Amino acid sequence: MQRLTETDLVQDGRSGFWAVSVPDARAGQFYKYRIYGPDGSVTEHCDPYGFAMELRPACCSIITDLDEYRFTDEAWMHNRTASPDAPLNIYEMHLGSWMRKPDDANGWYTYDEIARRLIPYLQENNYTHVEFLPLSEHPFDGSWGYQNTGFFAPTSRYGTPAQLKILIDKLHHAGIGAIMDFVPVHFAVTPTVWRNTTARTCTSTRTARLAKVNGAATISFIPDGKCAVFCSLRPITGSLSFILTVCAWMRSRA
Repeated sequence: MQRLTETDLVQDGRSGFWAVSVPDARAGQFYKYRIYGPDGSVTEHCDPYGFAMELRPACCSIITDLDEYRFTDEAWMHNRTASPDAPLNIYEMHLGSWMRKPDDANGWYTYDEIARRLIPYLQENNYTHVEFLPLSEHPFDGSWGYQNTGFFAPTSRYGTPAQLKILIDKLHHAGIGAIMDFVPVHFAVTPTVWRNTTARTCTSTRTARLAKVNGAATISFIPDGKCAVFCSLRPITGSLSFILTVCAWMRSRA
């Protein structure tokens, strides 16, 4: 039976942010936010800034070590150019429906499996780049990723963050650039994407708790009743911005 540990967050009196550090947290553990409303309601929510999530309809975030796979595309990164005169031919695709896997119940290839089929096709048709419809985690297959719940969590439909990095690495080694659609404005906020469909986001500043998280995390309550949640893989030290920590991998691999 799965054992859940609940840890209270502590509010910083100056910034208003709530934060907690869990020293024994480790990669592979599941966690989520539990928000207690002033009316007694309880909302369980994934971490929108986490790096991995369970496959829908489950909604836990997963502590993830992004160093599990290291890029080996230094030559591509060094030689890429933003020259407006360079040839540009972009192939746009939805990874989950571009090619169906016969022996998978959902018909999905993993990120690294699709590389062996996609790269030859791109090269044969002289594409310089491939543009993926949103790969951030999302609860509804039919949205094609345009209603996300995890900004920086590659959807678990096709594998792990490490497997996505393998796909990007193989594309770069083949001389093909990768573009990822990113649509944070379509963040899924309706209660139907939460475990407790009767609960609502808490606007109280005294009843926030966290189930399990690595490093540091905060919940910021905003007056209109919405909440923004931030999480960093590693403990925050000094004045380092946790938002920059979360965004670093995505930004460095544009």
